[in-house]
Amino acid sequence: MNRTIQWIVGAVLLSAACSWGQAVPYDKGRIIFTIDGNNHDPDDYGATPAALAMIAAKGLQDKTTLLIHSDHYWASDKQATRAEIQASVAGSVELFGFTGTRVIDAVGNVNQAENAMRDEILASTADDPLYIILAGMTEIMGAALNKAQAIDASSLAHVRVISHSGQNEKHSVKDEIGIWNWPTLKSHFAADGVVFDHIDEQNKKTSKTEGFGTHAASSSGDSYWPSWYFLRDYNAHSESINRAIQFIYEQMEISGKSDISDAGMTYYLFTADAQGGPSDLKLILDNGFTSSPPTEGSIYYIENVYSGNRIRPVNTVEGAQIIQVPETWGGRWTQWEQVPASGEWFYLKNKKSGAYLLMPDSTTGTVVEGSYVTGPEAEWNIMDAAYGVILVNRLYGQPIRCNKDLEVSSSPDGNIQVRVAPDTAAGTKVQWVMLAK
Repeated sequence: MNRTIQWIVGAVLLSAACSWGQAVPYDKGRIIFTIDGNNHDPDDYGATPAALAMIAAKGLQDKTTLLIHSDHYWASDKQATRAEIQASVAGSVELFGFTGTRVIDAVGNVNQAENAMRDEILASTADDPLYIILAGMTEIMGAALNKAQAIDASSLAHVRVISHSGQNEKHSVKDEIGIWNWPTLKSHFAADGVVFDHIDEQNKKTSKTEGFGTHAASSSGDSYWPSWYFLRDYNAHSESINRAIQFIYEQMEISGKSDISDAGMTYYLFTADAQGGPSDLKLILDNGFTSSPPTEGSIYYIENVYSGNRIRPVNTVEGAQIIQVPETWGGRWTQWEQVPASGEWFYLKNKKSGAYLLMPDSTTGTVVEGSYVTGPEAEWNIMDAAYGVILVNRLYGQPIRCNKDLEVSSSPDGNIQVRVAPDTAAGTKVQWVMLAK
Protein backbone atom coordinates (compact mmCIF):
# COMPACT_ATOMS: atom_id res chain seq x y z
CA MET A 1 0.00 0.00 0.00
CA ASN A 2 1.23 3.49 -0.82
CA ARG A 3 1.96 5.14 2.51
CA THR A 4 2.55 8.64 1.12
CA ILE A 5 -0.96 9.73 1.85
CA GLN A 6 -1.97 13.25 0.93
CA TRP A 7 -4.65 13.36 3.56
CA ILE A 8 -7.15 11.25 5.42
CA VAL A 9 -10.67 12.56 5.52
CA GLY A 10 -11.76 13.99 8.88
CA ALA A 11 -14.44 12.51 11.06
CA VAL A 12 -18.12 13.13 10.41
CA LEU A 13 -21.00 11.66 12.40
CA LEU A 14 -23.51 9.94 10.24
CA SER A 15 -26.94 10.18 11.84
CA ALA A 16 -28.76 10.94 15.03
CA ALA A 17 -28.27 7.33 16.02
CA CYS A 18 -24.51 7.94 16.01
CA SER A 19 -24.67 11.26 17.83
CA TRP A 20 -22.95 10.18 21.00
CA GLY A 21 -21.17 12.41 23.47
CA GLN A 22 -17.66 11.50 24.66
CA ALA A 23 -17.79 8.20 22.75
CA VAL A 24 -14.88 5.80 22.35
CA PRO A 25 -13.65 5.50 19.67
CA TYR A 26 -13.47 9.27 19.33
CA ASP A 27 -15.96 10.82 16.95
CA LYS A 28 -16.10 14.50 17.89
CA GLY A 29 -15.19 16.96 20.61
CA ARG A 30 -12.15 18.41 22.35
CA ILE A 31 -9.16 16.61 23.83
CA ILE A 32 -7.09 17.86 26.76
CA PHE A 33 -4.11 16.42 28.59
CA THR A 34 -2.81 16.64 32.11
CA ILE A 35 0.60 15.00 32.46
CA ASP A 36 3.02 14.76 35.35
CA GLY A 37 6.52 16.15 35.75
CA ASN A 38 8.25 12.78 35.78
CA ASN A 39 9.06 12.92 39.44
CA HIS A 40 9.27 9.14 39.47
CA ASP A 41 9.38 7.99 35.85
CA PRO A 42 10.61 9.76 32.67
CA ASP A 43 8.25 7.90 30.35
CA ASP A 44 6.45 11.14 29.46
CA TYR A 45 9.48 12.38 27.51
CA GLY A 46 8.56 10.07 24.65
CA ALA A 47 4.91 9.45 25.50
CA THR A 48 3.93 13.10 25.07
CA PRO A 49 5.16 13.45 21.46
CA ALA A 50 3.81 9.97 20.66
CA ALA A 51 0.33 10.94 21.89
CA LEU A 52 0.37 14.24 20.03
CA ALA A 53 1.65 12.48 16.90
CA MET A 54 -1.45 10.26 16.84
CA ILE A 55 -3.69 13.30 17.17
CA ALA A 56 -1.77 15.15 14.46
CA ALA A 57 -1.99 12.11 12.21
CA LYS A 58 -5.75 12.57 12.30
CA GLY A 59 -5.58 16.31 11.75
CA LEU A 60 -7.11 17.09 15.14
CA GLN A 61 -4.63 19.66 16.43
CA ASP A 62 -7.38 22.28 16.64
CA LYS A 63 -9.43 19.94 18.82
CA THR A 64 -6.61 19.65 21.36
CA THR A 65 -7.29 22.78 23.36
CA LEU A 66 -5.30 22.38 26.59
CA LEU A 67 -2.15 20.61 27.76
CA ILE A 68 -1.13 20.86 31.41
CA HIS A 69 2.26 19.45 32.32
CA SER A 70 4.21 18.99 35.56
CA ASP A 71 0.92 18.40 37.41
CA HIS A 72 2.91 16.61 40.10
CA TYR A 73 3.54 20.18 41.13
CA TRP A 74 4.37 19.55 44.77
CA ALA A 75 7.49 17.63 43.69
CA SER A 76 8.22 18.53 40.09
CA ASP A 77 9.95 21.78 40.98
CA LYS A 78 12.59 19.79 42.86
CA GLN A 79 13.59 17.67 39.89
CA ALA A 80 16.06 18.32 37.10
CA THR A 81 13.73 16.16 35.01
CA ARG A 82 11.22 19.01 34.87
CA ALA A 83 13.41 20.71 32.28
CA GLU A 84 13.18 17.60 30.14
CA ILE A 85 9.38 17.47 30.18
CA GLN A 86 9.32 21.17 29.32
CA ALA A 87 11.57 20.48 26.33
CA SER A 88 9.49 17.47 25.31
CA VAL A 89 6.23 19.41 25.42
CA ALA A 90 7.66 22.44 23.62
CA GLY A 91 9.22 20.31 20.89
CA SER A 92 6.07 18.24 20.41
CA VAL A 93 3.83 21.29 20.15
CA GLU A 94 6.09 22.94 17.59
CA LEU A 95 6.90 19.91 15.46
CA PHE A 96 3.37 18.52 15.25
CA GLY A 97 1.63 21.87 14.77
CA PHE A 98 -0.28 22.38 18.03
CA THR A 99 0.08 26.14 17.82
CA GLY A 100 -3.48 26.74 19.05
CA THR A 101 -3.17 24.48 22.09
CA ARG A 102 -2.89 26.28 25.42
CA VAL A 103 0.07 24.90 27.40
CA ILE A 104 0.35 25.45 31.15
CA ASP A 105 3.23 24.45 33.41
CA ALA A 106 1.42 23.59 36.64
CA VAL A 107 4.40 24.38 38.86
CA GLY A 108 3.66 27.84 40.21
CA ASN A 109 0.45 28.00 38.16
CA VAL A 110 -1.86 25.56 39.91
CA ASN A 111 -4.88 27.84 40.08
CA GLN A 112 -4.42 28.86 36.47
CA ALA A 113 -4.31 25.21 35.42
CA GLU A 114 -7.41 24.35 37.45
CA ASN A 115 -9.36 27.26 36.01
CA ALA A 116 -8.30 26.51 32.45
CA MET A 117 -9.54 22.95 32.80
CA ARG A 118 -12.70 24.15 34.56
CA ASP A 119 -13.48 26.35 31.56
CA GLU A 120 -12.98 23.46 29.15
CA ILE A 121 -15.39 21.36 31.21
CA LEU A 122 -17.99 24.13 31.29
CA ALA A 123 -17.81 24.46 27.50
CA SER A 124 -18.78 20.81 27.05
CA THR A 125 -22.02 19.90 25.28
CA ALA A 126 -23.47 16.89 23.50
CA ASP A 127 -22.17 18.31 20.23
CA ASP A 128 -18.79 19.25 21.68
CA PRO A 129 -17.84 16.76 24.41
CA LEU A 130 -14.56 16.75 26.31
CA TYR A 131 -11.98 13.98 26.69
CA ILE A 132 -9.46 14.33 29.51
CA ILE A 133 -6.35 12.18 29.10
CA LEU A 134 -5.12 11.69 32.65
CA ALA A 135 -1.41 11.03 32.13
CA GLY A 136 -0.55 12.51 35.51
CA MET A 137 -1.93 13.23 38.95
CA THR A 138 -5.62 13.59 39.78
CA GLU A 139 -5.46 16.71 41.96
CA ILE A 140 -5.74 19.47 39.35
CA MET A 141 -8.43 17.59 37.46
CA GLY A 142 -10.43 16.95 40.62
CA ALA A 143 -10.31 20.61 41.58
CA ALA A 144 -11.36 21.62 38.05
CA LEU A 145 -14.31 19.24 38.05
CA ASN A 146 -15.33 20.52 41.47
CA LYS A 147 -15.25 24.14 40.32
CA ALA A 148 -17.21 23.33 37.17
CA GLN A 149 -19.80 21.36 39.12
CA ALA A 150 -20.44 24.34 41.37
CA ILE A 151 -21.14 26.55 38.33
CA ASP A 152 -22.99 24.22 35.95
CA ALA A 153 -23.19 20.56 36.87
CA SER A 154 -24.94 19.71 33.59
CA SER A 155 -21.70 20.23 31.67
CA LEU A 156 -20.17 17.23 33.43
CA ALA A 157 -22.49 14.91 31.50
CA HIS A 158 -20.33 15.51 28.43
CA VAL A 159 -16.92 14.70 29.95
CA ARG A 160 -14.94 11.48 29.75
CA VAL A 161 -11.76 10.84 31.75
CA ILE A 162 -9.32 8.21 30.45
CA SER A 163 -6.75 6.89 32.91
CA HIS A 164 -4.57 3.81 33.24
CA SER A 165 -2.36 4.28 36.28
CA GLY A 166 -3.43 3.23 39.73
CA GLN A 167 -0.43 5.08 41.15
CA ASN A 168 -1.44 8.36 39.51
CA GLU A 169 -5.02 7.91 40.67
CA LYS A 170 -4.06 7.89 44.35
CA HIS A 171 -0.80 9.81 44.49
CA SER A 172 -2.00 13.20 45.72
CA VAL A 173 -3.92 11.62 48.58
CA LYS A 174 -0.98 9.41 49.42
CA ASP A 175 1.24 12.49 49.57
CA GLU A 176 -1.40 14.29 51.68
CA ILE A 177 -1.79 17.04 49.09
CA GLY A 178 -5.52 16.73 48.48
CA ILE A 179 -8.59 14.51 48.43
CA TRP A 180 -8.94 13.56 44.79
CA ASN A 181 -8.19 9.89 44.26
CA TRP A 182 -10.08 7.67 41.81
CA PRO A 183 -12.86 6.54 44.19
CA THR A 184 -13.41 10.10 45.43
CA LEU A 185 -13.60 11.43 41.89
CA LYS A 186 -16.20 8.85 40.95
CA SER A 187 -18.27 9.41 44.08
CA HIS A 188 -18.36 13.18 43.53
CA PHE A 189 -18.85 13.42 39.77
CA ALA A 190 -20.09 10.17 38.22
CA ALA A 191 -23.67 10.94 39.22
CA ASP A 192 -23.49 14.09 37.09
CA GLY A 193 -22.49 12.02 34.08
CA VAL A 194 -18.69 12.06 33.99
CA VAL A 195 -17.46 8.81 32.44
CA PHE A 196 -14.42 7.46 34.30
CA ASP A 197 -12.58 5.06 32.05
CA HIS A 198 -9.72 3.09 33.63
CA ILE A 199 -7.99 0.91 31.06
CA ASP A 200 -5.08 -1.52 31.14
CA GLU A 201 -1.79 0.28 31.54
CA GLN A 202 -0.50 -0.95 28.15
CA ASN A 203 2.87 -1.38 29.78
CA LYS A 204 3.75 -5.00 29.09
CA LYS A 205 7.46 -4.35 29.73
CA THR A 206 8.62 -7.84 28.76
CA SER A 207 6.80 -8.02 25.42
CA LYS A 208 8.46 -6.81 22.24
CA THR A 209 5.17 -6.48 20.36
CA GLU A 210 2.36 -5.81 22.85
CA GLY A 211 1.89 -2.63 24.83
CA PHE A 212 3.64 0.69 24.56
CA GLY A 213 6.57 -0.20 26.80
CA THR A 214 9.35 -2.68 25.98
CA HIS A 215 11.70 -1.59 28.75
CA ALA A 216 12.22 -5.07 30.18
CA ALA A 217 11.96 -7.05 26.94
CA SER A 218 15.64 -7.56 26.11
CA SER A 219 17.38 -10.81 26.98
CA SER A 220 19.07 -9.01 29.86
CA GLY A 221 15.78 -7.61 31.16
CA ASP A 222 16.52 -4.07 29.99
CA SER A 223 14.98 -1.88 27.31
CA TYR A 224 14.42 -3.50 23.93
CA TRP A 225 14.84 -0.77 21.33
CA PRO A 226 14.39 -2.53 17.94
CA SER A 227 10.60 -2.48 18.39
CA TRP A 228 10.82 1.30 18.06
CA TYR A 229 13.42 1.66 15.33
CA PHE A 230 10.65 2.56 12.90
CA LEU A 231 10.40 5.86 14.81
CA ARG A 232 14.14 6.45 14.67
CA ASP A 233 14.28 5.76 10.93
CA TYR A 234 10.88 7.16 9.97
CA ASN A 235 10.66 8.23 6.33
CA ALA A 236 7.08 7.73 5.11
CA HIS A 237 5.88 11.33 4.83
CA SER A 238 7.28 14.80 4.22
CA GLU A 239 10.62 15.83 5.67
CA SER A 240 8.96 17.91 8.43
CA ILE A 241 6.59 15.12 9.49
CA ASN A 242 9.36 12.53 9.39
CA ARG A 243 11.48 14.79 11.58
CA ALA A 244 8.64 15.20 14.05
CA ILE A 245 8.14 11.45 14.35
CA GLN A 246 11.86 10.87 14.78
CA PHE A 247 11.65 13.29 17.73
CA ILE A 248 9.60 10.67 19.59
CA TYR A 249 12.50 8.23 19.49
CA GLU A 250 15.00 10.90 20.49
CA GLN A 251 12.94 11.72 23.56
CA MET A 252 12.70 8.04 24.44
CA GLU A 253 16.49 7.84 24.27
CA ILE A 254 16.81 10.84 26.58
CA SER A 255 14.54 9.08 29.07
CA GLY A 256 16.78 6.01 28.95
CA LYS A 257 13.74 3.73 28.58
CA SER A 258 11.85 2.22 25.66
CA ASP A 259 8.59 3.18 27.36
CA ILE A 260 5.84 5.45 26.03
CA SER A 261 3.03 3.68 27.87
CA ASP A 262 1.09 6.87 28.61
CA ALA A 263 0.52 7.22 24.86
CA GLY A 264 -1.59 4.08 25.11
CA MET A 265 -4.49 6.18 26.39
CA THR A 266 -4.56 8.25 23.21
CA TYR A 267 -4.37 5.07 21.15
CA TYR A 268 -7.35 3.76 23.14
CA LEU A 269 -9.25 7.01 22.55
CA PHE A 270 -9.10 6.46 18.79
CA THR A 271 -9.50 2.67 18.68
CA ALA A 272 -11.24 1.47 21.88
CA ASP A 273 -8.36 -1.01 22.01
CA ALA A 274 -6.53 -1.23 25.33
CA GLN A 275 -3.95 -3.67 23.97
CA GLY A 276 -2.03 -1.73 21.32
CA GLY A 277 1.64 -1.92 20.50
CA PRO A 278 4.43 -0.60 18.27
CA SER A 279 2.93 -1.92 15.04
CA ASP A 280 -0.40 -0.26 15.85
CA LEU A 281 1.28 3.07 16.42
CA LYS A 282 3.11 2.70 13.12
CA LEU A 283 -0.15 2.06 11.27
CA ILE A 284 -1.72 5.22 12.65
CA LEU A 285 1.34 7.28 11.69
CA ASP A 286 1.69 5.68 8.26
CA ASN A 287 -1.98 6.18 7.40
CA GLY A 288 -2.19 9.68 8.82
CA PHE A 289 -1.37 13.36 8.50
CA THR A 290 -3.67 15.71 6.69
CA SER A 291 -3.17 18.72 4.50
CA SER A 292 -6.64 19.82 3.46
CA PRO A 293 -10.23 18.63 3.85
CA PRO A 294 -12.08 17.00 0.96
CA THR A 295 -13.57 19.28 -1.65
CA GLU A 296 -16.33 18.83 -4.19
CA GLY A 297 -15.03 17.19 -7.33
CA SER A 298 -11.99 15.69 -5.62
CA ILE A 299 -10.82 12.39 -7.08
CA TYR A 300 -9.57 9.52 -4.93
CA TYR A 301 -8.21 6.04 -4.94
CA ILE A 302 -10.00 4.05 -2.23
CA GLU A 303 -7.72 1.48 -0.56
CA ASN A 304 -8.67 -1.07 2.07
CA VAL A 305 -6.52 -0.99 5.21
CA TYR A 306 -6.63 -4.78 5.70
CA SER A 307 -5.84 -5.85 2.15
CA GLY A 308 -4.02 -2.78 0.84
CA ASN A 309 -6.02 -3.11 -2.38
CA ARG A 310 -8.02 -0.55 -4.36
CA ILE A 311 -11.60 -0.87 -5.54
CA ARG A 312 -13.22 -0.60 -8.97
CA PRO A 313 -16.34 -1.78 -10.82
CA VAL A 314 -15.71 -4.95 -12.82
CA ASN A 315 -17.28 -3.42 -15.94
CA THR A 316 -19.63 -0.65 -17.10
CA VAL A 317 -22.97 -2.44 -16.94
CA GLU A 318 -25.69 -1.53 -14.44
CA GLY A 319 -25.14 -3.46 -11.22
CA ALA A 320 -21.48 -4.22 -11.94
CA GLN A 321 -19.82 -5.81 -8.94
CA ILE A 322 -17.27 -3.75 -7.01
CA ILE A 323 -14.03 -5.67 -6.63
CA GLN A 324 -10.53 -5.26 -5.22
CA VAL A 325 -7.52 -4.81 -7.47
CA PRO A 326 -3.84 -4.25 -6.66
CA GLU A 327 -2.77 -0.87 -5.28
CA THR A 328 -0.54 -0.44 -8.33
CA TRP A 329 -3.58 0.03 -10.56
CA GLY A 330 -3.68 3.78 -11.14
CA GLY A 331 -6.01 4.28 -14.09
CA ARG A 332 -9.53 5.71 -14.29
CA TRP A 333 -11.08 2.38 -13.31
CA THR A 334 -9.77 2.85 -9.77
CA GLN A 335 -10.52 6.57 -9.52
CA TRP A 336 -13.62 7.86 -7.71
CA GLU A 337 -14.96 11.39 -7.76
CA GLN A 338 -16.72 12.86 -4.74
CA VAL A 339 -19.99 14.38 -5.93
CA PRO A 340 -22.13 16.30 -3.41
CA ALA A 341 -25.55 14.84 -2.63
CA SER A 342 -27.20 16.65 0.29
CA GLY A 343 -25.70 18.09 3.45
CA GLU A 344 -22.67 16.06 4.46
CA TRP A 345 -23.63 13.15 2.19
CA PHE A 346 -21.94 12.53 -1.15
CA TYR A 347 -21.82 10.15 -4.10
CA LEU A 348 -18.69 8.31 -5.22
CA LYS A 349 -18.66 8.28 -9.03
CA ASN A 350 -16.27 6.04 -10.92
CA LYS A 351 -14.24 8.05 -13.41
CA LYS A 352 -14.17 5.29 -16.05
CA SER A 353 -17.73 3.94 -16.01
CA GLY A 354 -19.56 6.96 -14.63
CA ALA A 355 -21.44 4.64 -12.24
CA TYR A 356 -22.00 5.44 -8.58
CA LEU A 357 -20.95 3.24 -5.66
CA LEU A 358 -24.24 1.72 -4.43
CA MET A 359 -25.37 -0.56 -1.60
CA PRO A 360 -28.19 -2.66 -3.11
CA ASP A 361 -29.63 -3.89 0.19
CA SER A 362 -28.81 -4.28 3.87
CA THR A 363 -28.05 -8.01 3.85
CA THR A 364 -24.63 -8.73 5.27
CA GLY A 365 -22.44 -10.15 2.53
CA THR A 366 -24.30 -8.59 -0.38
CA VAL A 367 -21.88 -7.47 -3.09
CA VAL A 368 -21.63 -3.68 -3.48
CA GLU A 369 -22.43 -2.45 -6.99
CA GLY A 370 -21.76 0.24 -9.53
CA SER A 371 -25.04 1.85 -10.58
CA TYR A 372 -26.34 4.76 -12.61
CA VAL A 373 -29.14 5.26 -10.09
CA THR A 374 -28.85 8.09 -7.58
CA GLY A 375 -30.58 8.18 -4.22
CA PRO A 376 -29.84 7.36 -0.57
CA GLU A 377 -28.61 3.87 -1.44
CA ALA A 378 -25.79 5.55 -3.38
CA GLU A 379 -25.03 8.25 -0.80
CA TRP A 380 -22.11 7.93 1.62
CA ASN A 381 -20.50 9.58 4.57
CA ILE A 382 -17.47 8.81 6.66
CA MET A 383 -16.59 7.93 10.23
CA ASP A 384 -13.05 8.31 11.48
CA ALA A 385 -11.39 5.04 12.46
CA ALA A 386 -8.06 3.95 13.87
CA TYR A 387 -6.27 3.56 10.54
CA GLY A 388 -8.50 5.32 8.04
CA VAL A 389 -12.22 5.96 7.60
CA ILE A 390 -15.37 3.85 7.53
CA LEU A 391 -17.70 4.48 4.57
CA VAL A 392 -21.32 4.28 5.72
CA ASN A 393 -24.36 4.17 3.49
CA ARG A 394 -27.13 6.74 4.05
CA LEU A 395 -30.10 4.46 3.40
CA TYR A 396 -29.00 1.46 5.42
CA GLY A 397 -26.55 2.96 7.91
CA GLN A 398 -24.07 0.14 7.25
CA PRO A 399 -20.43 0.09 6.12
CA ILE A 400 -18.69 -1.79 3.35
CA ARG A 401 -15.77 -4.18 3.77
CA CYS A 402 -13.25 -6.11 1.76
CA ASN A 403 -13.87 -9.83 1.59
CA LYS A 404 -11.90 -12.25 3.72
CA ASP A 405 -9.06 -13.00 1.33
CA LEU A 406 -6.37 -10.81 -0.18
CA GLU A 407 -6.47 -12.46 -3.59
CA VAL A 408 -7.13 -10.05 -6.46
CA SER A 409 -7.77 -10.41 -10.17
CA SER A 410 -9.60 -8.65 -12.97
CA SER A 411 -12.70 -10.88 -12.80
CA PRO A 412 -15.24 -11.12 -9.96
CA ASP A 413 -15.09 -14.05 -7.60
CA GLY A 414 -15.72 -14.62 -3.92
CA ASN A 415 -12.23 -13.57 -2.88
CA ILE A 416 -12.18 -10.06 -4.27
CA GLN A 417 -15.68 -8.64 -4.00
CA VAL A 418 -16.49 -5.65 -1.79
CA ARG A 419 -19.46 -6.50 0.40
CA VAL A 420 -22.00 -5.06 2.83
CA ALA A 421 -20.97 -5.30 6.49
CA PRO A 422 -23.22 -5.13 9.57
CA ASP A 423 -23.48 -1.80 11.36
CA THR A 424 -21.58 -3.34 14.29
CA ALA A 425 -18.58 -4.30 12.17
CA ALA A 426 -15.15 -3.16 13.33
CA GLY A 427 -11.55 -3.81 12.43
CA THR A 428 -9.39 -3.05 9.44
CA LYS A 429 -11.57 -4.86 6.88
CA VAL A 430 -14.13 -2.03 7.09
CA GLN A 431 -11.52 0.72 7.16
CA TRP A 432 -10.46 2.57 4.02
CA VAL A 433 -7.86 5.14 3.10
CA MET A 434 -8.94 7.71 0.50
CA LEU A 435 -5.89 8.82 -1.43
CA ALA A 436 -6.16 12.07 -3.34
CA LYS A 437 -5.24 11.57 -6.97
